Amino acid sequence: MHTEGTVIFTDPKLYDDRRVGRGRYAWADTLKLLVPSSGAPTGSSLLELVAPLENDYRTESYQSLSAGAVTDILSSRGEKGLVELIQFVEANPEQGFGANEMRKQLRNKFLAVTAIESFLMETQGSSTSKDFVSEAEALAEETLAYFLATDDAKLQLREVFANIALRIGVAVPDKELQFRYGKTLLGVDQALKIDDWVKENLFDLIFMTSEDQLFAVLTPLLFSLTSNSLVRGTEPHGAISELIEGWLNGDTYKTLLENITATKATYPYGKQRRKFNIDIIVGLCESVLSYEFPLYLAAVSESLMSLAPFEEGEKLAKPVQELQKRLKYGLPDRKSVLLFELGFAERVVAQAAGEAIWDICTTIDEVKRLLPLFFDEINEILQNYPTFFADVFANIVDKDSRTNA
Repeated sequence: MHTEGTVIFTDPKLYDDRRVGRGRYAWADTLKLLVPSSGAPTGSSLLELVAPLENDYRTESYQSLSAGAVTDILSSRGEKGLVELIQFVEANPEQGFGANEMRKQLRNKFLAVTAIESFLMETQGSSTSKDFVSEAEALAEETLAYFLATDDAKLQLREVFANIALRIGVAVPDKELQFRYGKTLLGVDQALKIDDWVKENLFDLIFMTSEDQLFAVLTPLLFSLTSNSLVRGTEPHGAISELIEGWLNGDTYKTLLENITATKATYPYGKQRRKFNIDIIVGLCESVLSYEFPLYLAAVSESLMSLAPFEEGEKLAKPVQELQKRLKYGLPDRKSVLLFELGFAERVVAQAAGEAIWDICTTIDEVKRLLPLFFDEINEILQNYPTFFADVFANIVDKDSRTNA
């Protein structure tokens, strides 16, 4: 398999100084990156699902549990199977197989299983086929992983897809429900847990009067759904909640770090605990707060629209959807969210530009109509940021004026 693409080196000095002093060495190192023989072979993350558990140095396989046994347990028992496997490897340690590394490998395999569950549920939910298991096995044969796999691994992949199809048929027999769950991109266990939570809290949600109040109610659910070790293992336990509040308030990464440092929070790292640094904060915000949690909120919204009576579902889902966007972008209000989506795709810039316009706007079209009225004020604010945003602003105002004309 071959792919083509363009490699762009963004530092012009690499080429300009290729014959001068140290620039020659930098240019030589750059050319080494383009040697075809240095290319890595094509791989598949799905193929790792049927690979054996390995030690910390990836030199030996775990002997107490075969790769087939791991995939069978995960594909047929889901989250319960993951818990059982983690307990097993912790109770049966082998030399060189760290507990943290083993847990990480098992969770990665479990994430692959949930991805297959989501894909199969959406596929089956829109399919007219009566033989779900055979269809799942056929889908396994169409994957890149199957193409790259050995004969034994191909058999395991077919078995994994078949086991997952069987489990879906038992846990979620209704095809319409399968299709709804499949759209959430979540696995069976998480989708069922969200539906159960919505049913239990539906009455309380009706009386939520603010997004902050709503998020306080949703926080325990989000924490229970994630497997992220930072969210689950940070002490004191309220530190992550305070971090999320700061993120929703639009605080900068620097401020977020200062605030969590003030709580003396630490996160688990092997058998030790470490303090937070800026890289950890950025990674946590971008991977969990900005992606994983909004994914769960989207599923909550879908569940509300499906389970709440009549038009009440859409009414209840709307504040969840607004909260989802704020959490995705890390912004404090709807105005800054609209500006972000309009083109000011940087948290600090969206908030700064928002300070110049009124709070009355509720749609992107209303924001577009307001921007020309505050052209000078916004343009002055944008002088403090890269010229890209001034160009975005000029383009938005120009397009809007031409449209209205």
